[in-house]
Amino acid sequence: MTFDNLPIRKKFALFSFGVLFWFLVIFSISVITGKDINKKADNIVTRLIPVERIAQKIVRKLQELNTDITEISVAGDVRVLNQNISLSMARLGDIKAFITAVLHGGQINDVNRNSNKLIESFTVESDSATQEAKNYANNLQPLISALEVKLSEVADLKTAGLNRNLPDSGALTGKIAEYRQALSDASALSHEFSTVIVTLYSSASQNITDTTRITLYSLSAVLFMATGLLILFTVSLSKSIMRPVKSIINQIRAIGE
Repeated sequence: MTFDNLPIRKKFALFSFGVLFWFLVIFSISVITGKDINKKADNIVTRLIPVERIAQKIVRKLQELNTDITEISVAGDVRVLNQNISLSMARLGDIKAFITAVLHGGQINDVNRNSNKLIESFTVESDSATQEAKNYANNLQPLISALEVKLSEVADLKTAGLNRNLPDSGALTGKIAEYRQALSDASALSHEFSTVIVTLYSSASQNITDTTRITLYSLSAVLFMATGLLILFTVSLSKSIMRPVKSIINQIRAIGE
């Protein structure tokens, strides 16, 4: 039995079912792709952006530590020396807190140690870090611990020299060189990680773009098919309705004649 041979009531029922079906198809595509895009966007917001911001803060802290060691090396009295040592230790403590936040989540409080004012505060969700971020944090952690040890050694040698008014025998210069090398290694690791994050961010953004494009193409194809079938069914339904009406009109004309 073809559509033309169906009773008018069944034709309307079939027409209504067809319209509902295509609406459901469009709705399903929209919901599925919407959830997928939201998941990918959430990955950027909760996993990539926070650790990228942390990496930038660590790079800044390392640059400040490099300035501090210059001040420490030329310090002429114990008071100025202790101030710079305290600043450097505070910065290293900040970096260790940042590393902990990357590995386990937590609150990030970025403090300007020169003015002791809060620059920024935000929360990193636990277990939100990518494997690349965890690798970075695990590799950076021993470098920061080594910097703390080397800074203490520099402080002891510098303090002893100032207290005894003795010139550097070369030991202090050697320790400072080791400290600078450790800073350089930590900075290189942080810059390398920033490059990785940029690559991951670009990849995630491209995935969202591709998903959006595929969704638009899919919805366009569905709308095109639905519109074509709607026109076909409408024309067929219109003819089915007009056929008996014309027959009745012809019969009335025949009786009138």
